[in-house]
Amino acid sequence: MITPRTTFLRIALCSLMLGGAVEASAQSTMPASGSSSATAASQPNNSQDVKLVAAVRRAITKDDSISTAGHNVTVLATNGTVTLRGTVKSDGEKARIESVAHSVNGVQQVTNELNVKP
Repeated sequence: MITPRTTFLRIALCSLMLGGAVEASAQSTMPASGSSSATAASQPNNSQDVKLVAAVRRAITKDDSISTAGHNVTVLATNGTVTLRGTVKSDGEKARIESVAHSVNGVQQVTNELNVKP
């Protein structure tokens, strides 16, 4: 039987899997100099962080001004701190994605590690 909980868990799992695939294909798995060492695999698996990742990803993908590349950035969350990784098309898109992430309820801080590649 499909319940709201199983639906949520499936969405969260798909988001995490998609984020990991994009991170692996878009950039090295080694964090850039001076960046945090958070990865999808090392992310806490508590329900608040999973919900926050899903909410941020949903907000990013609902924004039609963001490109497909921008919709596919990696989103990580640890205790209200969201980390964004991946490649976007412009500095404006990088700033827009960060702004969208900041607007999500529960986000306390955003670490923007997005790379621009036109």
